[in-house]
Amino acid sequence: MKKIVLMGPECVGKTNLTLQLAAHFHTLYCIEYTRAYLTIRNQEMHRKVTKIVSEYTDVEPMAIGQLAMEDSIIEQSQFIEYPMVFFDTNVESNLIYSQYYFQQTPTWLNEIAAKRSYDFYLLLYPDIAWVADGLRDRPNARMEMYELFKNYLQTHKRNFMEIKGTDKHRLKNAIEAIEISGYWRD
Repeated sequence: MKKIVLMGPECVGKTNLTLQLAAHFHTLYCIEYTRAYLTIRNQEMHRKVTKIVSEYTDVEPMAIGQLAMEDSIIEQSQFIEYPMVFFDTNVESNLIYSQYYFQQTPTWLNEIAAKRSYDFYLLLYPDIAWVADGLRDRPNARMEMYELFKNYLQTHKRNFMEIKGTDKHRLKNAIEAIEISGYWRD
């Protein structure tokens, strides 16, 4: 089973594209745990104080939850023998965002990210409109974040392709990248 990760800054269509790709290839996908965590956290915070998207103390529970989601999907996929599984981001994103927002990461997170194995990455370019949703907070930093993700993938010698385009073009480009990679046939 091949693990394909969609990665990139906020509001580049990772979730939508993950769902579309999983439907196209008739396979499973793993949702982003951080989004659910922060949605619930901010509902609680909103009752108490002015909303804060996240704090450094959120990094560990978000990463632990992401790992649990990933492991659950991987385990499920082995029973049915899916040829691939899509990940709407992964634990490496937790690492990159922690470093970006807080200039630090838990040591164990660096270690686990280095040990996790994924086969192919689709790095989504920020060429679609940014949409506010209460969690996204850096509309003007998307290119900066894109470059951080790209640098991470290059530095860690990850197999990736950049995906650009809007709407149907983005899906078409992602399908072609996966087909060219050959992972859908393994």
